[in-house]
Amino acid sequence: MTQPNIIFIQSDKHRYDALAVNGHTMAITPNLDQLAADGLNFTHAFCPVPICCPARASLHCGVWPHQHQQVANWDSDASRPHKPMRTMGQCLRDAGYHLGFLDKWHVHKNKNPDHEDYGFHEVAETWRYPQWRKDQGLPPLPRPKDGFFEFYYGGVDEDAGPEQTRLHWAADKTIDMLQRFNQQDKPFAIFWEPPEPHLPCYPSRHWMDMFKEKEMPPWPGAHDDLHGKPFGQRQQQMDWGVEHWNWEENWNEFVTRYFAIIAELDHQIGRVLAELDALGLRENTIVVYTTDHGDSTGDHGLIDQHYILYDCVFRVPMIVRWPEQIQAGRSTDEFTCNALDISRTLIEAAGGTVPESFTGESLLPLFTDTGGTGREDIYGQYQNNQFGLCSQRCVRDRRWKYIWTATDTDELYDLDSDPGEVNNLVNESQYAHELQRLRKRLITWMEQENDPMINPWTKRQLLEGRKAQ
Repeated sequence: MTQPNIIFIQSDKHRYDALAVNGHTMAITPNLDQLAADGLNFTHAFCPVPICCPARASLHCGVWPHQHQQVANWDSDASRPHKPMRTMGQCLRDAGYHLGFLDKWHVHKNKNPDHEDYGFHEVAETWRYPQWRKDQGLPPLPRPKDGFFEFYYGGVDEDAGPEQTRLHWAADKTIDMLQRFNQQDKPFAIFWEPPEPHLPCYPSRHWMDMFKEKEMPPWPGAHDDLHGKPFGQRQQQMDWGVEHWNWEENWNEFVTRYFAIIAELDHQIGRVLAELDALGLRENTIVVYTTDHGDSTGDHGLIDQHYILYDCVFRVPMIVRWPEQIQAGRSTDEFTCNALDISRTLIEAAGGTVPESFTGESLLPLFTDTGGTGREDIYGQYQNNQFGLCSQRCVRDRRWKYIWTATDTDELYDLDSDPGEVNNLVNESQYAHELQRLRKRLITWMEQENDPMINPWTKRQLLEGRKAQ
């Protein structure tokens, strides 16, 4: 088998349940739905951490944030780049690939993807869109005069037509790179990482009208009053000024814009995949679609992804198509850590050498339906970002999720009866055995991964349940 080409598409803040193929009745995602129909849909993929820079660094470095040490975004009080490590791009380059990168980097504060440490041969300057837009005679993207928060609540771009949006322009750049790379006598890997649907969402009128007068169904946890939850969640509502928002008057419109941007993202992905087919590259090309993490987008009455490890930010879409290896129309509920597992898997599929530091599991047995990841549960971590560090860890199995917040209230959810993670059962005595079981599992995992958050004090807190109420 010849080395496969790779098209890796990673969006920003795309919830698992904001896809038609994953069950949302209002999502307009025909191209991603078709990608799933032609490949393998992962129904239980999760991010290692729901923060952009740490999650993206984990993808390229193949390890957990506490291991590469970039635990927060650059604008936090713990801003620091990840430590020097061998990266996925470096491994693919050394395996003979020509690499290209487009759009949102957000991996290292001081180094670009074309730096020797990352291995990318070409980087498209997609940050030039504002100048291109100006050259087309269009005004800048809307920016309300009322201030920062009003801008981030989103709106409609009334000036750009469907072929003048940032996403269309970026897809054009991706297609151009694909056409040029196809002319080289070596395998290629293109990483397109659009910043959509990250807020603020400003869809053009064309895409917004697709959802005209539609009522978006509330998320499973939309009406959470945050009773018995960590204090930081209520504070986050107040910091964003949304503590009095309700679904009908506020969140419905906010979420509609989110789905309009997702519809456009899906359309532009379809354009890239159509060009791949037109070039005759479909059969021997691995196409991956995933995201860095999800978003609350009104779930639990919250904006963004802070102070939480709920599935709305932790669970992510992941679809892989590889006609030479993956039988079409399959899905798997194997627990998968998207960033860690896919980085290892792409290196293996390319015939490269996986660094010993990489901690993910190979997905190649899942591709050929000859095995799984062997995981009985999945883990996540969070160190906060906007509001000062607040270390959290979680363990999730098929039914239960336990979220440990070192300096605040812990959380326990029965996902069978409460998929929206609204009713915190951590202090209910009838579930004490499940709580203790999950705390022990979490300790075991943290010790295996050399997590510095496990120490004599925190271990006693977990084992003996010594939590202040």
